[in-house]
Amino acid sequence: HGGAGETTGALLHGFFRFFGAEYRGGIVSVRQGILQNDHGEDPGGSPSLGGNRWFFVENPFEPGKDVANVEVGQLARIRDELRRAYRHLGQG
Repeated sequence: HGGAGETTGALLHGFFRFFGAEYRGGIVSVRQGILQNDHGEDPGGSPSLGGNRWFFVENPFEPGKDVANVEVGQLARIRDELRRAYRHLGQG
């Protein structure tokens, strides 16, 4: 959602806002520049390889490979830390 005139700090704050408060799961495809939904489809409707994982970052050099390496038991902690970072950055 960033514009060309946004500062690095504003972009970082937006990153933590999105992944700490708005993100509901799906596949982050760096290579394609899209976020695929939790039904395994991108906005164009093609199937993905990530299934219903909450946090899947596709390796841009090996499509279909998850580079997030997040264990299921750690998802709540990661989400809490993203939210905490968002709150701290919002306080200045």
